[in-house]
Amino acid sequence: MFRKTLLFKFLFLLTLISPRSYAQYISVNGYVIDALSGETIKNVNVFEKNNKIGTISNSNGYFKLFLKPGEIDLSFTDDLFAPESAKLVLKSDTLLTIEMENLRLQKKINQEQGKSKPGKHTALLSPFKNFLGKDKIN
Repeated sequence: MFRKTLLFKFLFLLTLISPRSYAQYISVNGYVIDALSGETIKNVNVFEKNNKIGTISNSNGYFKLFLKPGEIDLSFTDDLFAPESAKLVLKSDTLLTIEMENLRLQKKINQEQGKSKPGKHTALLSPFKNFLGKDKIN
């Protein structure tokens, strides 16, 4: 009888604690697109450096991470595209749109223009960035 009562109390306490621990995470999701064509890019590595957690964009260019509130530093990499990054303060669920430049196309354009280095690349946030509070983009 004592064991059943103890087990019941333990399970009851576990149900009270669990929802609160899940509530501490915020979703960061969005799409990775080709800067020139506007097409989505699949299999882009998305990595958050502070929490050391990552994912890969799906066949629709969509990605989603669950992170704790605070400063985050996202990096977006793919072999065919120039790397991008986004630094921001995460306060609530956030939707991002990241534009990446195609390296092969950029190389071809640079050769035609007589340049050897691609231009500076910038990750673009969607209009939803207003919900983030302070944000910084590199």
